[in-house]
Amino acid sequence: MRRAPLFVPLLALLALVSCRPAPPRVIAPEVVADAKSAFIIVDSLPLYTLAGNALTYREAVPLGEKLSLSGKTAIVTQAGRNRDFHEVKRLSGTTGWVRADQVASHAILSAVTAAEAQLYVRPSEGALAGTALPRATLMAIDIDTAGTVFLKVTAYDVRAKMLLRDVYIKNEGVSSRFADVEPAILLRLAAASSSLTQRNAFLSSGIKDYPDSAFIEDLKAARQVIDAPLTPAPDAPAPADTP
Repeated sequence: MRRAPLFVPLLALLALVSCRPAPPRVIAPEVVADAKSAFIIVDSLPLYTLAGNALTYREAVPLGEKLSLSGKTAIVTQAGRNRDFHEVKRLSGTTGWVRADQVASHAILSAVTAAEAQLYVRPSEGALAGTALPRATLMAIDIDTAGTVFLKVTAYDVRAKMLLRDVYIKNEGVSSRFADVEPAILLRLAAASSSLTQRNAFLSSGIKDYPDSAFIEDLKAARQVIDAPLTPAPDAPAPADTP
């Protein structure tokens, strides 16, 4: 089940996200959001219609989807708090409003390819936060920090169930390749789905479409977990005849 392609604006050359010096390269436009676009960085972000100061739920937007920003903003009271909202347009053409703090603009969408990525509260070796992002976590890297030793990121920590903003990770064990980012999204979508058929479709799509991904073994392992209960157990051997 292949996801719809992300909205792609024209973009300039950006530096490779790498801890080692390397020649500049073009990062896939699919994983870059400029000032006119933004990525969804939480699971199933609500999209609302807005009339006056009243929000009406319309639909959920999946993790990793790229939205076009209209430039219109609003402050809306939600659950007793004033929150900032952006007006957006989906690739499907649907328009609506989303919470501004749960999308990332001016960013490069990336995934943790190492076992984990240690978090820092400041871009300094001595500023460890004491927590880490697990493998395959999707995150948005601030474009202004791309290619530096410490990357400023926004990410949703699945284990802590917390949105992390303005934190840092070291520039290693991270990939902005579309062939790594999209499988990381598919892994998360599969984990969040309660439908066995849908989970299998997400994982099978990742295995088929991205065989060179850093997460190919993660995809296969996750699908094996689904397939295991469907495999009948071998027949038990017949008991030996007793003399």
